[in-house]
Amino acid sequence: MVDTKKKTNLGIAVPKSDKKNPNSYDLSGQIDIAGVKYRFGAYKSIANGEGKMPKGSEYYWFHRVELADAAGNTMTAQASFNPDELEKM
Repeated sequence: MVDTKKKTNLGIAVPKSDKKNPNSYDLSGQIDIAGVKYRFGAYKSIANGEGKMPKGSEYYWFHRVELADAAGNTMTAQASFNPDELEKM
């Protein structure tokens, strides 16, 4: 049977297996919620068995979730760049 229900793509999460810096995120990506793009970064961890997860279970904890435009490139939301505007800041 063919699944005819349209699946919504909200974004992608990319696990990092060959990190150059040990402080880099283990999982990162971008998601789109109602037309607003967010960037995220998460670290991989292993459950100690004292909570809801069994000891040794792997999980990711989110360290950062931010608007994609505020994540370093604030110019992406603007249609044009006017260098004179920098003088007013």
